Amino acid sequence: MNKEKLLSKLRAAHSDGDTKGFNAFDFIHAFGSGREALLYSQLFWPEFTEFKGMIFLQQTIETEDDKLKIEQTFECYERDSLRTEQNFNTVEIPSLFGRRIGETDDEEDRLLAEILAKTWASRLKILFPTRQFAMKILNPEETGGEVAILFYQINRSQRKITDYKYDWGQEVYVDTTAPSNFRPGQLGSICGMREINEHALYLVEFSDGEAIEIPENLMESLKTK
Repeated sequence: MNKEKLLSKLRAAHSDGDTKGFNAFDFIHAFGSGREALLYSQLFWPEFTEFKGMIFLQQTIETEDDKLKIEQTFECYERDSLRTEQNFNTVEIPSLFGRRIGETDDEEDRLLAEILAKTWASRLKILFPTRQFAMKILNPEETGGEVAILFYQINRSQRKITDYKYDWGQEVYVDTTAPSNFRPGQLGSICGMREINEHALYLVEFSDGEAIEIPENLMESLKTK
């Protein structure tokens, strides 16, 4: 989904007012709230915490009961920290919004997931600079219903295809020989990554807001261009 399509949906949602020509900041000025912005800042720039060497969103582990659930899951998975993190760190996007869960479609949920994945990855790098994390966007088919974000730590002994060539936020050029649907010759930035059949796919966002999944072999970094 590009930004103009999102703005069109916002205009439709506020059809009772004159929002023709509104940009994002116009909508914020007309309908936004500084207090709500502060609330949403906790979503876009959350706190993460460590427990028994594993990393979780802070709200996942706020009480002793939360800690007990993690410990029980850890034992159930035969003390496998990777599987335990994956179990607790799968965040379904629509479910974040409770009674307003049905307001967005899969395309909008994926756009929000892409943005959150970038900001969460940056936050994790700041809080845990010596550690490496995988950050993946899951489709409804993979979760059984909703677009989701999955994040977990990567240990060197666990790294296979997830030893990605490109990193979050890195600028890349699409190879000029790539098929036209991959926007050959254009510059974009990495905003997601996943693997399919041991091949790396990157979600590349372009200047007009469109994001496309592109195979690793059809890109090169800006530094080497």
